[in-house]
Amino acid sequence: PRSTPLYSSAASDVYKRQSVNSQQTQNSTPTTFEQDVQATGSEIFRLMEGEGSSIFNKDWWYGRIMEWSMKNEKFKVQMFRFVDVLPYLESSSEVARHMKEYFSEGGESLPSVFNFGLGIGSLAPSLLAGAVKKNVTQMAQMFIAGSTPKDATPQLAKNRERQIAFTVDLLGEATLSEKEALEYQRRYVELITQLALESEKWPEQVLIDRNHLGVIPKVNVSVKLSALFSQINLKAWNATKETLKERLRPVLQLAKDRNVFINMDMEQYSLKDLTLEVFQELLMEPSFKAYPHYGIVIQGYLKDSLADIEKMISFAKARGTPFTIRLVKGAYWEYETVEAKQKNWPVPVYENKQATDANFEVCAKKLLDNYQYIHAALSLIHISEPT
Repeated sequence: PRSTPLYSSAASDVYKRQSVNSQQTQNSTPTTFEQDVQATGSEIFRLMEGEGSSIFNKDWWYGRIMEWSMKNEKFKVQMFRFVDVLPYLESSSEVARHMKEYFSEGGESLPSVFNFGLGIGSLAPSLLAGAVKKNVTQMAQMFIAGSTPKDATPQLAKNRERQIAFTVDLLGEATLSEKEALEYQRRYVELITQLALESEKWPEQVLIDRNHLGVIPKVNVSVKLSALFSQINLKAWNATKETLKERLRPVLQLAKDRNVFINMDMEQYSLKDLTLEVFQELLMEPSFKAYPHYGIVIQGYLKDSLADIEKMISFAKARGTPFTIRLVKGAYWEYETVEAKQKNWPVPVYENKQATDANFEVCAKKLLDNYQYIHAALSLIHISEPT
């Protein structure tokens, strides 16, 4: 059977009316009772069609969560808290209890799936909790490809069949020990090696495997600087930079040897200039200067992103070999705004979505206008491999 919104706000009203009707029809004739049942059932199905989808459908779930997260800051915070604890909840009753604790406040301001003031009946906790846990897991799988490179390859291959390009990274960053940082370096090497091997089986998809200059790598991997060195210290700029370059060289060399694209990811604002400088110095080294399949991320929500793009265009002209800038909106908005205000610093990000969107368009046009020096990548879907 198709998924149905059994406990959406609209259907729950019918459920309550059905309870009333059943009491009223105890003394009714069989014909009247049958008519009431059919009328109630028809009303439920009518409301299902009006709802369009349900909590049992991951697309409805994802769309509704994103919509309400944009509208309601408190809901977004509570949603992050709930998703964080969800893997540790072993029973449906625990899931239902945590949902009540996190989302019971707000009444009509919350999506109907979180509104526990509806009197939805004794079956609701187990059914609702099961649907929620399943769809949170499926939602995560939209962005988390697998726990190992081997686990990730079916999802990546499926994306390629749909002509969707990807970049893969390792979840986690800001390592706390050198042992952990070296393990991340090893895992990047493993990821590149295994995905390059798997990619030999993938048929070419011209739309995503070629650009105006010819064939481009099928495998795209993103690397975070903070994962490769646990002792990043901006006060020891040169020493930090040299260690990062030392850790990155084997990764960049392997990618070049296996024809893999490497993105240098961008993290919090405090590491931006260090990341840009490490990237530029490595790409000017003889081993890497002529390889075109390296790239770096620029975050469109930063007020100085356009200036950084202009500097990178000048660098690309001096290098003589194009590289890629992956333009994204940015994922650290809350962190950047809170830290800046706490420390009484200028806020480095645009503080409203309209300004960010406008800047993204300006930056995108600048990249496209300089296509002969810079290749533009506008990221829509980000798939990660977890720890």
